[in-house]
Amino acid sequence: MSGTIKAANSDLDLSGKRCVVVGGTQGIGLAIARRLSAAGGNVVIVGRKAPSDVPPTWSFVHADLSLVTGALGLVNDLTAVGPIDYLFQTQGGFMATEPVMTTEGHEGRFMVQVASKFALTRGLADARALHGPTVIVCAPGGHSKTFDVDDIQLEKLFDKGKASIVAVAERDSVVLDAFVQEFNTRYPKHPVYHVWPGLVDTNCLSNSTLGQPLRFFMQLFNPIGMFLMGSKPDVFAEMPVWLATKGGEAGAPKVINNKLKPMKPTPATNDPAMRQRIWDDVFKLYK
Repeated sequence: MSGTIKAANSDLDLSGKRCVVVGGTQGIGLAIARRLSAAGGNVVIVGRKAPSDVPPTWSFVHADLSLVTGALGLVNDLTAVGPIDYLFQTQGGFMATEPVMTTEGHEGRFMVQVASKFALTRGLADARALHGPTVIVCAPGGHSKTFDVDDIQLEKLFDKGKASIVAVAERDSVVLDAFVQEFNTRYPKHPVYHVWPGLVDTNCLSNSTLGQPLRFFMQLFNPIGMFLMGSKPDVFAEMPVWLATKGGEAGAPKVINNKLKPMKPTPATNDPAMRQRIWDDVFKLYK
């Protein structure tokens, strides 16, 4: 499948197109930025720290997306940059089982990995700065049939010591699947794709807050999984680039895996009232 997508991208010409990659300083985001640049795109990468070797033709915008003020400030900064033809959101990192509270009183990983994707996509669309598709690389298609909207940042589970990797991942799937469905209904001219990357060989484990012995087991088995089923960031990057630039005309599903197969959104998001409540509660954080 990766060869098919690469072939489909072989004639890609993004000359004059502004491409923003949030989380574009490392891993999957950096690989996407490289692919966009190779196709002639005007690349803007967003991160907490500027990499030491940013190509001179790229632009870097600093943002701390764990903060409400950081996300809202980024919307303003990107709006000032000019019209955005393609938006890629890869910000986040490896799942944590301990909360990391911000100075604003929110759980930092949730704000980066989940909530900021709401704020940026809607904020840029409302500011009329977003002129094309958005691709979110995260974790669609969970299994949860129910969801406690009143514990969207998992405070109850963290307090009880029950915020497992599975629980955090399921929460992410519920909230982002709800957002993607709602956004595509409310903003049909700005399609959003939610992509499951599978195993991609990045340094996300080094960014995690996992404690021992879980970190030890991940460090032990992660290389095996990568060898058997993983892909390199530059190989995977072809897919989100294809989705953003050619997915619409190809009729690509909005929730999709790394094999270009449609995924069913998390069952808990089948309820329109649930999606509405999640939409409202996340955006209240940014008021």
